[in-house]
Amino acid sequence: MSANKHQGVRSALCWQEDIAELARLHNNANICTMPARFISLEKAFKIIDTFLNTQFEGGRHQRRVDKIAACKNKYHNEKNNYTIGFFLCSINLWTDCYVSYY
Repeated sequence: MSANKHQGVRSALCWQEDIAELARLHNNANICTMPARFISLEKAFKIIDTFLNTQFEGGRHQRRVDKIAACKNKYHNEKNNYTIGFFLCSINLWTDCYVSYY
């Protein structure tokens, strides 16, 4: 929920391959989060593959990404550069909540 509050992070919640594709095409997302409780591991790998193999379109979408970055620059002092990553979150009734970063 708070990943996008950090400078340089453009996280997208992706539960289907087409959502992952649009997140990269239109928002230049660099973090893909997936709801582990609602998707299978096989589906997660398909989403990751789509996310990694989709390039940002730029153009009219670049203006929006630049506006978001400008807002973050105005209110944050962080100077982090994030690469593409994945968060697979799960809450298991028998173990603690965990977040895996790949």
